[in-house]
Parts: sequence; C-alpha cells; structure tokens
Amino acid sequence: MVLVCCCGFLMILVYKRCSKIKSHEIATLEMRNLDRSSSAYDYQPNQLQNPTLHSYTTMESQFGLRNSGRYESLKKVEQPYLQPPSIGTVSSPQGYYAMYETLTNNEGGDESYWAPANVEQELYNQLERIKVKRIPSVEIKVLELLGSGYFATVNRAMWLKPNGGEEEVAVKILSEKADNEEKIKFLQEAALMGQFKHTNVLTLHGVISTDANVMIVTELMKGGDLHHWLLKRKVEEEIAQEPTATPGILLNFCRQICLGMCYLSSRNFVHRDLAARNILVTHDNICKVSDFGMSRDLDEEEDYYLAGEGLPIPVKWTAPEAIKQRKYSSASDVWSYGCLMYEIWSLGHKPFAALKNSETLKTITTGKRLEPPPGCPRSMYEIMIKCWHPESKKRPAFNDVMLLLLKDDSTLLLIPDEDRLTHSEAGQLGAPLEAGDKLYTDLQSMYIDDA
Repeated sequence: MVLVCCCGFLMILVYKRCSKIKSHEIATLEMRNLDRSSSAYDYQPNQLQNPTLHSYTTMESQFGLRNSGRYESLKKVEQPYLQPPSIGTVSSPQGYYAMYETLTNNEGGDESYWAPANVEQELYNQLERIKVKRIPSVEIKVLELLGSGYFATVNRAMWLKPNGGEEEVAVKILSEKADNEEKIKFLQEAALMGQFKHTNVLTLHGVISTDANVMIVTELMKGGDLHHWLLKRKVEEEIAQEPTATPGILLNFCRQICLGMCYLSSRNFVHRDLAARNILVTHDNICKVSDFGMSRDLDEEEDYYLAGEGLPIPVKWTAPEAIKQRKYSSASDVWSYGCLMYEIWSLGHKPFAALKNSETLKTITTGKRLEPPPGCPRSMYEIMIKCWHPESKKRPAFNDVMLLLLKDDSTLLLIPDEDRLTHSEAGQLGAPLEAGDKLYTDLQSMYIDDA
C-alpha cells in the first residue's frame, strides 16, 4: 500500500514539473493517422538508484545557475545530480530525468547567448569578460596530429598546469595560411564556446594567442566524432558477427544530444549544422555537441553547397525553410536532429546519400521522408517524423523531444512483431537500408497528402 502511494505521488510530481516547461509555439504533437502517438506525460520515474549527491554549488558550475531568490530553497539542501547512466546496456531513464529537471528548472543559464564581436581586440575583451582562460603557450605540449584542414589543424596535446598537474586536451591551431577574416572567425568560435557550460556541450578550457598563431584548447574527445564512431562499430560488428552498438547505447546517444540541444536552445542559440560529424564522443561514450559554425573548415565539401551569400549549407540535414528562405531557428535545428537520429539508427548512413542536393530538396517538397533504417524502433522513427514536419511551428521543441525520450526503454525500443515480418532483416541494426523500406509505412506517408 505504501509503495502504491509513493508511486502515485511521484507521478503527480513529474506531471507538475513537466507542465511548467516552456517550449516554442507548437500547434500539436499529435499527427493524423498516428494511432500510437507519444504522450509527453507518460513517463513514470522509478526510484533513483544510488544517486551521487552534489551541492547546489556543483549544479551552479555545471548548468550555469545564478544566485537568485528563486533558488534560495535549493541552496539549503543537497540536490541529486546524476551523470548519464551506464550506456553499455539498456538502462532506465531516471538519470536523464534528473539532469533534464535540473536544466528546465534553471532554464539553461542566466541569459541568452550574445553574438561575438567582429573586431579582434574586442573579441579578446569579450573573452576576458566571460573569464576564458588565457593559457601560456609553454604550458601546452603538442603530442599528435589528429586532423587537418585548410585553415586549422586539430592536435592531441598535454596541458602542463602550473600546479604540477597534467591533462590531455585537444588543441585547434589556426593555420599560417589563414587571413585576418579567418582569424576573426576562429576567435568568434572561442567566444561562443566560452558562453556554454553543459555536460553534453564541448568544454572550452582556454585560448592561446602569440605573435605566431592562435590556438583553442578544449577537452579531448578520445572517441572521435559520432559519424566515424558509428561506422567503426558497424565494421566491428561485421568482423565479430555480434552487435557492438546496442539499441540501448543508441537510445542514450539520442538522449544526451537532445539534452545538449535543450540547453543551447534555452540560451536562444541556433546551431545550423547539427549532424553526427559535429557530435564528439568521449572514451566512455558521452556525446557532446560541438562545432558552432563560426569557423567551419569544409573537409567534407560534398555535404554542403554554398548559398547565395556564400555561407555553406548542409542541405541533406537542413530544414526546407532554411534552404529556401534562410529562416534558421530552433525548429530548423529540430529538423536536423531528426536527420541525426537517422544517422544514429542507420549506424552512420548519411541522409539521402543516393540523391544530389537538388534532388533532396525536391523529394522533401513532395512530402516524402527518409525510410526507417532496419532495426530502428517505431518510437524512434515517430520522433524523426515529428521532427520533419513541413511546418516549422508544428515541430516539437527540444524540450518536447526530451520528454518523449524519457519514456521507459522497453517502450522506446520496441519493434512490433508485424513490422519485423516485413523483411527478414527488418529488425536487425546495420542491415542493408532496403530492409527497412516497408517498416512503419503509415508514418512514412504522413506528409505525402500535405505536400
């Protein structure tokens, strides 16, 4: 009897919390002909297991809370804060709920982000105002080249701290070939990164500026970018003949990236290039949003085309209103998030890979959407379809997507038996894409009549 009462109390608490969440204008999350729609309030948190207690001060440094009357009560008690739960197996979402509740309570920080300056000295003044560390070049020992482009190289390095400590870091070094305009963009990227502090957003440690060059020092992400991480897992599976990227891992990747985007959108920041290539992965499989578009070095030019004003657009990940009318918003980022989910569940396939950029836009305009990859659960494809609504105001906000992802894992990872029968490999992750062509056809045709 006591257990039932406790569960009921928790359900009421969660409902009240969720009902206060802000989101951008959205007509509805329900879609016609969708008889298994997802309710934002279906999630029932289980009892938190072994939470690590952190003080309000820890939450302040992690999520950017500021002292205000609104949080006086929080400062008086220890608050549960959980790192993302173990992602090697299918895990319950209560850890993500704790992180999401903290984020929505403090609304992602104390203010919207501000646009960096266009003048070098003013940029350095801004970096100083937001207390970005100026690291002496003698403290950085470059160890290994990780990648290079026309305007910059990325290196693994050791940060030799004044207190005697050491930390492996990534160092992005501006090329000597870069002109002053590229230098400005490079510093603008640092000015943006310095404003963001979240578990699922890449952390800036500091900048180095000498007469010879400029460097950005960030945390080292040993797992590399998510696109190559997924491709590597696919090769490993083919060799080992057993899955190395389980549905539980992929689901938690979706959750982590969405948490990062909830934070960025709460700061009114629009990413414009959300894709697997711009998500970095730690050695223990924590995803972090990176590459904020200010100094993009096009080492994968086939993914972009140059817009009329000379800005690169990743067409196959970009919402139609952003391509046609240059209307970028959090809603266009949500569209891109749906494409990123497709990359995750297809184990690294790029959206519309067989089509040219011009053909992709024509296809989307007809109402046709990407088919679900084989092994993709119905709930995951439902979210993708919602993200790809032709009308930007009818797409879910990142807050809404996060609530959908907080459902029970067993519900989110279900592939109905009747759908598995559509192809011998329909339920197998990493199978040829055509194995998923007949999956969830009711969802695939959702926008055909609306085109």
